[in-house]
Amino acid sequence: MARALTFRTLLGQRPATGVHEHDRASRPIRPRGPLVWFNIGNGGNHRAITALAERFASDGDQAVFLVTGSLLDPGVQSTSPHVIFQHEPPNIQSGARDFLDHWQPEMVFWMQDALMPLLLAESVARGCVLIGLNARQTSASGWSGPWKRSAPRALVPKFKTIMAVDDGAAAQLQRVGYGSDQIQVTGALEEESVALRCNEAEQSAMAARLCARPVWFASDLATAEVAEIAQAYQRASKRGYRLLMVITPTDITDVPAIADDVRALGLTVGIRSDGDDPDDDMQVYIADIEGEHGLWYRLAPITFMGGTLSGTVSRSPFEAAALGSVVVHGPMIGKHGMAYERLTAAGACRAANTTERLSDAVGLMNSPDRMAKMAQAGWTVVTEGAEVANLVLATIRTHLDEKGA
Repeated sequence: MARALTFRTLLGQRPATGVHEHDRASRPIRPRGPLVWFNIGNGGNHRAITALAERFASDGDQAVFLVTGSLLDPGVQSTSPHVIFQHEPPNIQSGARDFLDHWQPEMVFWMQDALMPLLLAESVARGCVLIGLNARQTSASGWSGPWKRSAPRALVPKFKTIMAVDDGAAAQLQRVGYGSDQIQVTGALEEESVALRCNEAEQSAMAARLCARPVWFASDLATAEVAEIAQAYQRASKRGYRLLMVITPTDITDVPAIADDVRALGLTVGIRSDGDDPDDDMQVYIADIEGEHGLWYRLAPITFMGGTLSGTVSRSPFEAAALGSVVVHGPMIGKHGMAYERLTAAGACRAANTTERLSDAVGLMNSPDRMAKMAQAGWTVVTEGAEVANLVLATIRTHLDEKGA
């Protein structure tokens, strides 16, 4: 206890205030067994942590992952039985103690830029291992309050490891006081994308039917997007492509309406569930059989991510990138913002918000070398994310094994 008090005295304290009863009421009972806490702040990707927890469990390991963030509402439920979502705890003495008394984490992965001195001091005093994850150039630079000068000196040595996203972040972290022996340049932990499976025999058969015909895949297209995508197809086709557009609908019940909208533009349509196969005369193929995204990502050199024009629910762009399809998207990227940020930075995707820009994106098929570079860049981004996930899981396993948890 004396050690914790000394640490808090060095950092400076905010006035201790009571813990709100509604915070306690929103907390579920702590599950038995080891618990790993990820604090993602106001910008972390809770889906990446959920995927991490699922992998950890699928490998036969036992632990619950607690995810806290300032944008997570109290009472929000995770889709995974191995993950608990909670609002970010307060950086006050009583709140920190109450939070840690309840959850008793084994490890803390800190994923936000701002450090919360009282909360972290209490964690260290209880023997939690601190690890910085997704550390960027802005990390640990936004100090405020009475601990502005003393907090870096007190907290920095307490982190066992800082996993920096790039060399620039590592250099900045050293400037604010982290040691080179603490810092690893790992890349960012992102939402992982497992390569979707497909029937290899069906892939070979479909590739033979297409006879090297270029395919543009519109994944999970919303009905509100059909007209614009079909018009972009028409515009691109005037350039002489033998282009086939493949559409998977967001809602399978929309297939008749989608087919009618496309036919109204004068395009020939086939529907997979009706037994149609793409032939030379077919222009649009509605692939309405569940579970075939992996097939079409593999066959299509370009994928438009449906939902990004209309703002409806969309799939992760990492699905397409993982299978070598160049991603095209609209302006409404929703919950996949971090994934698009990474792909954009790597030059692995193309944004398009008009019919003209969509058709121009399809024009990338005229530049096979450029397409190949973009596809390779996208695959690299996805692969790097997987490597970071492997490192985080290995770090958790090593610590839990050492503690016998």
